[in-house]
Amino acid sequence: MRVKVEHLKQSLEIVKPGIASRDIVEQMTHYIFTKDAVTAYDDQICVSYPIQTDLRCTVNANTLLKFVKRLKIENLKVSIGGDDKSLLICKGQGIESEIPVLLSEDIYLHVAEVQKQMKKTKWIDVPENMMDAMAFCMFAASKNATEANRICVGIKGSDVMAGDGHRFSWARLEESTRKNFMISAKSVSEIIRFGGFSQFCVSDSWVHFKTKDKATFHIRLNKGTYPIAKCKPLFEGFEGKEITLKESDREAIKEAVETAGVISEDLPIDRTVKIRFEDNKVTCEGDFKTGKVTRRRKISYSGKEFEFLINPTFILQILDKEELATIVAGDKKVNFIVGDFQHIIALKRSK
Repeated sequence: MRVKVEHLKQSLEIVKPGIASRDIVEQMTHYIFTKDAVTAYDDQICVSYPIQTDLRCTVNANTLLKFVKRLKIENLKVSIGGDDKSLLICKGQGIESEIPVLLSEDIYLHVAEVQKQMKKTKWIDVPENMMDAMAFCMFAASKNATEANRICVGIKGSDVMAGDGHRFSWARLEESTRKNFMISAKSVSEIIRFGGFSQFCVSDSWVHFKTKDKATFHIRLNKGTYPIAKCKPLFEGFEGKEITLKESDREAIKEAVETAGVISEDLPIDRTVKIRFEDNKVTCEGDFKTGKVTRRRKISYSGKEFEFLINPTFILQILDKEELATIVAGDKKVNFIVGDFQHIIALKRSK
């Protein structure tokens, strides 16, 4: 069958987040073709996008993507061939390739189960600020998987929350999801990167997101219920010095964070910088095994000195918001408030 090369490239790129990074199960590192769609599945994430190829096979993702991305032609004829039907044959305008395929049905059973669950549920519109709320909250989740809920973002009705015991984020949605579920912060980061979702639904084991052009992104649910009601009191009646940053102060802090954060860890969700407020000055320090950068800027703050660790991408998101960010500095914690979003961090003790 002939396929448009640009459509094939687009399809492979869209489902790439579902490709496993390690070869635990071989077909999880493969693109899965189902005649009218291409899918990637790694047990935690499953991504599908419609494309008519008439193929039913799986192909090594790294090999196929590298090949297709190099093509400069408009159309490509694809078919299954070889003596034992174990090759993907691609032909077009002076190009011919043979790429090994797998025909095992095992991976199709996993994909079919995800789709079966999805078909049993009712799609609802994604609340307007749901993705922003999840993007903000994911930075408060833990990287230590000893407690399942601490590595997750929890959603219950109109509440979105995450926390690792030292920091907590809470956001209120403009309308209720009428759902109660939690998914890993790592999976949330993939959803945010993918973007463009219009509807979602929740089944027994997965939460399913859909774009207007029919791309579907499935995230495996973590078992249990996020303890939102237990964590809410942390944000209620928070007392401390209230600091409203002027525009010039926001710009100064942003520049300090951007400068000091350049050599922190590569993974956006794992990076941290240390920020210290003191009279008329803010200091931002990025410290990692490859080096250290400290940036000091004058600001209009006056009061008790305090410092905390925070993800640089996250603090920049706060400072970029149109709403003025209010900081409430307590004795042991600091609370960032932006509209319907709050983020509490335990303070570091000054030496």
